[in-house]
Amino acid sequence: MTDAPKAPVRAWIGGGLLLILSVVLQMAQASAWGVGGAAFDASSVLLWLSRAALAASLLVFAFGWKGEGSVIARRPVGVIALVVLAFMPLTDLIWIAIPYEATPSDILLWPNYTLLAVWLAAAIIAVAAVARAGVIARPWNIAPAIGLAVVAGTGALLQVVGVSTGADGMGFGLLRLLNELVMILVPVLLGVLALVLGLRPAPPAEPTPVQVYPTVSE
Repeated sequence: MTDAPKAPVRAWIGGGLLLILSVVLQMAQASAWGVGGAAFDASSVLLWLSRAALAASLLVFAFGWKGEGSVIARRPVGVIALVVLAFMPLTDLIWIAIPYEATPSDILLWPNYTLLAVWLAAAIIAVAAVARAGVIARPWNIAPAIGLAVVAGTGALLQVVGVSTGADGMGFGLLRLLNELVMILVPVLLGVLALVLGLRPAPPAEPTPVQVYPTVSE
């Protein structure tokens, strides 16, 4: 039995809008590369705004809004996983701390794969928590898990093809395009799903049975 919150669920609506906004800002960031010059890099501003929107979306989904709408029922493990995912973009500050004298092999040796492993572990825990919490109705509760599988699958396939055929092959170029498309479509579709579920009216409650006692005849 699920304890679904009443509609409209403002946390799901807000989280969905923020998730879609993060993708829109990311696409705008790609087209604004180099705009503004050294004094004001519009691309960097849009990039961090996109990451802020994504982080806010994950935090809203984790904690809900005014105590309602948490997609993981505020269970500690799920909350921690979503918070880790929300603050993962801040790990880019590591690159600022790394001295410029470091060689590319030194730079790529520990941060990239470690952070990728942390992100993947947190994402798996988060989607499992969403599926098991019972807040989102079936089958939509497994939508985040499906999205993660698609993203991870295309990313892994891209790496395998890149290692085996090189980055100059036609197949690699097509897979890279597919991977970029997946990275756009998956969060947008999840955001739209959150909006739809948040705006969908709650099913009418079943009437409570009333016990009728027979009259006592004298």
